[in-house]
Amino acid sequence: MIGAFAGAARANRSRTAGRLAWISDVVGCDGRGGVDNNQGMTPIASLFERHGLRHTPQREAVYLSLASTKSHPTAEELHAAVRRRMPEVGLATIYNTLDALERRGLCRRFADVRPAGAGGGGVGGGGGGGAARYDADMSDHVHVVLEDGVIRDVPPGEGAALLAALPAEVVEAIEARLGVRIDGVRLELRGRSVGSGRC
Repeated sequence: MIGAFAGAARANRSRTAGRLAWISDVVGCDGRGGVDNNQGMTPIASLFERHGLRHTPQREAVYLSLASTKSHPTAEELHAAVRRRMPEVGLATIYNTLDALERRGLCRRFADVRPAGAGGGGVGGGGGGGAARYDADMSDHVHVVLEDGVIRDVPPGEGAALLAALPAEVVEAIEARLGVRIDGVRLELRGRSVGSGRC
């Protein structure tokens, strides 16, 4: 149980480099998807098929735009990015695609993440008023949510150290008390910008 957290955290150290290399291979130099010679389909089409999601050029463009950024964009920000390549794509297509990707386990959605009193309802606060943000990186990793709603990934080494520091006896006590088996941890830190970071 807790050892799995530490193992997953260690595996995440190279996730950013791996994700960028994978996206580069998929997109290619000219911005078009390559072909998987085994099945005659692009790697994105193959990924969608494995997750039970119908492939369309619009869905591929949305997924590639989301997977190629670490900024945890809003639907509106993704819309602007996708429209640079596909001007005809509407905002409703972006929302529908993000919903489909989330349901199939290809991205995660962060509800309005601003704390209460900052113009939004906070996570799960129901106050609304703020835009959801999205992440295609489905690996276990730690986030920092800033007071303005910006989400940043904690550097992999520090995130791994934080997850590995969870006391096994506390996790075991939670499992025993609630009658559950804990298989993963999603950790979100709250903070505010105080200067320029290195990542």
